[in-house]
Amino acid sequence: MKILTGFSGKNVFITGGASGIGLEFAKCLLAQGASVILADKDELLCAQARLLEPIGQIVVFCRDLRDPLTRIDIFNELSKKNLSLDILINNVAIHHHGSFMELNWEKIRDIIEVNLITTLHLTHLFIGSMVKKGAGSILNISSTAGLVPCPGLATYSATKAFINKFSESLAIELEEKNIKVQWICIGATDTTFFQSAGMSDLNYVKTIKKMRPERVAAVGIEFLKSGRRWCIIGWQNRLNIFLCRLIPPGILGKIAQKRFR
Repeated sequence: MKILTGFSGKNVFITGGASGIGLEFAKCLLAQGASVILADKDELLCAQARLLEPIGQIVVFCRDLRDPLTRIDIFNELSKKNLSLDILINNVAIHHHGSFMELNWEKIRDIIEVNLITTLHLTHLFIGSMVKKGAGSILNISSTAGLVPCPGLATYSATKAFINKFSESLAIELEEKNIKVQWICIGATDTTFFQSAGMSDLNYVKTIKKMRPERVAAVGIEFLKSGRRWCIIGWQNRLNIFLCRLIPPGILGKIAQKRFR
């Protein structure tokens, strides 16, 4: 399979791209000559993302990707403009914090709709044109929460575990078609995620050392160029996951329960 050597002239679609990690990916890619398409539902953030226009070619869709018709509309609009994707970065994700029992069903369904259905649907929409072109890359942004038990984040954690296994299986399916599927697991990052999820008051959030989104994106960009399928970003995150695999499940559960209070 051909490995990316650069991004000049590439068309890249980033979901949840108007802030945090997604926006930093956009900045890096624009600086390296890519044409970037962003989708995000926050009008204020989308307006700020449009300020990147002097850096390079950027298109911003200020729309809610939870709506399946919106996803189809974006695909159709890009197709009409003959904007064939070279890279799809599935970055959008949300969380509503609380125990599974206490969260109302609408919030649980919301997490699944954004983190899973949106990612799978967009991937399904765009891989056909990639296969027809004979090349393409898909990068799914996952989380270390998909590798360890996370009480209070049960649904979020499960969606990320799903993304990990989905990506692994899809990578095998598409390898012979010259479509590269990769995924990165990130840990705590200094974005608005915890605030939006209602986690700001947790001791875990207050005390844990967070990575900068600029650093996550920079490492992610270099990873896109590699031939590897997945990685955990950050040596501390890699160490934590390694140690978690050495701890008996019963003890690990007690540690997780205490940590996420």
